Formats: sequence, C-alpha cells, structure tokens
Amino acid sequence: MKRLNFFSAVLFIFFTSVLYSQYSDVLLGNTTNGQKFIIHGRPSPSSGEFLQITYDDGSGNWVWSEGFTLKRSNGFFGLGTTSPTAKLHIKNSNGWENVIKFEDTHSNSRIQVFSGDGGLINFYTNNDDVVKFAIKNDRSISWNDDQSYLSGDQGGSIELNASNTSGRVPFIDFHQGNSGEDFNTRIINAGNYRMDLCTYYNSTYTEVISIQQDRVGIGTIYPDANYRMSVNGKIRAKEIKVETGWSDFVFKPDYKLRTLSEVESYIKENGHLPEIPSEQEVTENGVELGDMSSKLLQKIEELTLYMIEQNKRIEKLEDENNQLKSANK
Repeated sequence: MKRLNFFSAVLFIFFTSVLYSQYSDVLLGNTTNGQKFIIHGRPSPSSGEFLQITYDDGSGNWVWSEGFTLKRSNGFFGLGTTSPTAKLHIKNSNGWENVIKFEDTHSNSRIQVFSGDGGLINFYTNNDDVVKFAIKNDRSISWNDDQSYLSGDQGGSIELNASNTSGRVPFIDFHQGNSGEDFNTRIINAGNYRMDLCTYYNSTYTEVISIQQDRVGIGTIYPDANYRMSVNGKIRAKEIKVETGWSDFVFKPDYKLRTLSEVESYIKENGHLPEIPSEQEVTENGVELGDMSSKLLQKIEELTLYMIEQNKRIEKLEDENNQLKSANK
C-alpha cells in the first residue's frame, strides 16, 4: 500500500505540473550534494513527453542514465536508460553488476540476472551462493556451480564439460523411466582420451564399448594397445575379410621342402608341425587369424607336394613291376 501511495503521489505531481509549465521538477531530500532526488517531468509533446526520477552524484550533477524514465507516448519504462525501447528496458553501464533479482523466501530460491563477462542468468536454491543453473554470455549453459557446462564451440558443435572436482566426469544418461534404475544407457567421457558406453539393466552395470585414443574395446574397458579392436566375448558374422600374406611361395622352385623323415623327427621332438604354434602358445597368446590361415595353407600345399612326389614313386614302381611281369612271360 505504501508503494502504491508513493507512485500515486508521483503521478499526481507529474500530471499537475503539466497544467502550469513545460518543465516541472520536484526535489526530494535536502540541498546537500549526494542526498538529493529529483522528479523531472517534460510534458510538452514536441520535446517527447516523459517522467524521470534520479539522484545526484554527490557533486550536484543529476545521474540521468541510472534513474527511471517513463515515456508517455508508448508507455515504455526504462531503468538505467533515458531512451527505453520496450515496455520494460533495463540497462547497466557499470560493468559486472546484479541487474535483476527474483527471490522467494518460502522456497529459499532466487533467480538473478547479471551483466558483464560472466553469467547472464543464474538460478539458485537452498539460500546459498551455489549456482544450480546458469545461462552465460559466452553462449554456454552451466550447472552445479560450473562443475558441468554445455557450450557451442568450434563453429556450432556442442561441447559437454565437467570439472575434475571430486573425480567428476561429463556423461550423458538416457532413461526410459524404468523404476529403480538410474539410467538405461550412459555415455561417459572417462578422461585420458577415453569414452565408454554403458548399460544398466536388472541392477547390473555393464560397460559395453570403450573407445581409447585409436582403440576400441567391446566387453572390456582395457583394449589391447597392440590392436585397434579388442572383444571380450564371442563374435558372430556372416562374413569376415582378412587381408594378409599368402603361402604360394611353397610352389616356387627354390623352396626347401622338408623330407618326411625330417618332419617325423620334428614332430617327435616338439609335438606339433613345423611353423605351427604349439597348444601352449595358442592358449597363452591366441591365434592370429590371417597368419594362421596362411600357415595352414602352407601345410596343405606342402602336403600336396608330398602327394605328388609319392604318386610319382608309385607310378615308377608300377612301371617297373609291369616290366618284370613282361620279362617273365
């Protein structure tokens, strides 16, 4: 009620002054510099009808740029500007400053609009100074007191960041509203050039895919540094193409083929074929698919050469046997 009476009195003084002069001023306070207010009316249509309220700067000068201005022609109201261009136009010319503040004492929350290089709009709760959500002048959005933020960076891309406070890392959750589950799928920037894709189902947290620098892990967050992809589990595919060397060198004239006696001695001594890894080596190190395919082909081609040589010997023995039969007739 007191505020209504004050503004009613101001409007009464303003419109009353229109009847008597082109410029009407009402001073409030005393004559001491730094303790004066002025209500200034300019009612003439030719000079732009408006009402202004401001204070002096302590040196006898009125600070019009930081007072109130009400324009009669369009109803625009300015705070901190003498030329408002909207129904409510607030302008700050003093650098970083709290421009607008909405406060609710019931929920201990508030919204504040700042000017300057920092936050543009800040949202607070719990009656503290921790910014729960902020829209900033640099076109970014932050939350949890700048521990996480979303910004447009590098020509329109979206950048999600989180501070390293208490080990926090940026992540994105996808949730379908299943009860008792914090998320269904989560993408985590785990640091050290690593990103994980995780799922949460039936109270089980599973890290499905991990990307680390130029390596990918499926079913593991520790992809082998010597391979582009590591899979902890089975793979099913309709076709796999492996680009590797081949074993046609076996058929070249300079290839030194072991005799069967040499192969027999090697097997007795080592328990496996030459150039083929042992069972223990396969158990410890696995099998290189391309390399093993090439080595198996090598053994097939060597076996083919043994069969050709064996066939030649059989044919020779058959010829000698036919000759003996002819001689004994």
